[in-house]
Amino acid sequence: MEEFAEFLLNSSGKGVILCHQNADLDCACSAVALMQGLRKLNPNLEFEIGTAECYSKASKKVLEAFKIDAFVDPKLDSEILLILDTSSIKLLHPLGDDVQRFKGNILLIDHHRTDESLTRLASAAL
Repeated sequence: MEEFAEFLLNSSGKGVILCHQNADLDCACSAVALMQGLRKLNPNLEFEIGTAECYSKASKKVLEAFKIDAFVDPKLDSEILLILDTSSIKLLHPLGDDVQRFKGNILLIDHHRTDESLTRLASAAL
């Protein structure tokens, strides 16, 4: 975990926080909290929030309340891809192929057991 935190604190550039398909409140609220925290800890990193396919209705309301532009099927052209609350690459459809081709650092944060389809791609996982 220390390496994970050190990497984020010492990085700069652009990152995407990616949520699973039909991102629920668990994922969307975690993404908002993570993005806000990272902005305070490291102003040299610029994160956007995105999801594969769609957000749940409740998640859309929360994101609107926080005035956060959250993207659907975002372009993965950043240095860091932070995959949040996603246990399998299948939950990232239609972005699964883009994730597998991603050239930057992939970081996973999930409270579920994450399968090998994602862990083998990750630079670090929590």
